Amino acid sequence: MERDAMRIFAAMLSLLGAALLSSARGGEARLPDLDAIRAAYEAAKDESRERHIEDLQIASAECSALEAGQFLCQVAYLRRAESNGHLYFDVVTLTPGETGWRLVSGLCRSPARN
Repeated sequence: MERDAMRIFAAMLSLLGAALLSSARGGEARLPDLDAIRAAYEAAKDESRERHIEDLQIASAECSALEAGQFLCQVAYLRRAESNGHLYFDVVTLTPGETGWRLVSGLCRSPARN
């Protein structure tokens, strides 16, 4: 199980590396911060009720710009109901919206399918 977690973490780092290269080509962009990611997660609650985790606490995030106005963030989060302090990781995609950031994929959202 620990080996699987390490593979997932390595894959996320690889995605972030690709995103950093992409953002370097596209110039500076305003990145979502921790509060913005938390707010986007809470805003997605109504659309993703069956996948939304009530006791999820986002602890940290590192974001970079992608193409077409999207942002990729590696997030670390805890489950408040778990007393062992286990840290989970996920990669989320956000886009700026009219009233704040919008969670496109990750955490409680399935990736968009074409």
